[in-house]
Amino acid sequence: MADRDRDAGLQDHLEGTGDEVKGRAKQASGGLTGDRTQQGEGLLDETKGKVKDTLGDVKDSLQDTLGDVKDRLSEANDREANDRT
Repeated sequence: MADRDRDAGLQDHLEGTGDEVKGRAKQASGGLTGDRTQQGEGLLDETKGKVKDTLGDVKDSLQDTLGDVKDRLSEANDREANDRT
């Protein structure tokens, strides 16, 4: 599996965590100042972060599954080649 494939899920995890932290900070700041708009923006950012993090999980899972499928196909091809000899 290429490093860039692994990095795709990691990038989503990192961005997601950043958005969640930013969102929580906006919500806290909005709560302290009574700015409901800022609180709402914070909630939106936090939710966006959770979605990105989940997307990273999906990408990681798909990469693992793809790797397993490639391994099984390779093993099957090796067995078939050995059977012919």
